[in-house]
Amino acid sequence: MEDAPQASDGPRSTIADKYALDALQFDWGDAYIIGRDDERGWWAARRDRIGGYLTAPAPDELREAIRADYDLKPVPRDLPSGEDA
Repeated sequence: MEDAPQASDGPRSTIADKYALDALQFDWGDAYIIGRDDERGWWAARRDRIGGYLTAPAPDELREAIRADYDLKPVPRDLPSGEDA
């Protein structure tokens, strides 16, 4: 499959970025809002609104930052949908 820009993810995103984002959201999406953009790079925000953004230049590094944050203070996984950051 050819890497191609994805309009919804910004001009520099590729199919690989989309798969990486999907994987992060699958693993951590019930505890963190996760995204990628040109301003912050790869980012995550806790759904319980504690702290600021976690950012990283690559998805694997963001995954490690999320794990470290979660290990320090786990995010409740049963927040109502209105509690999203």
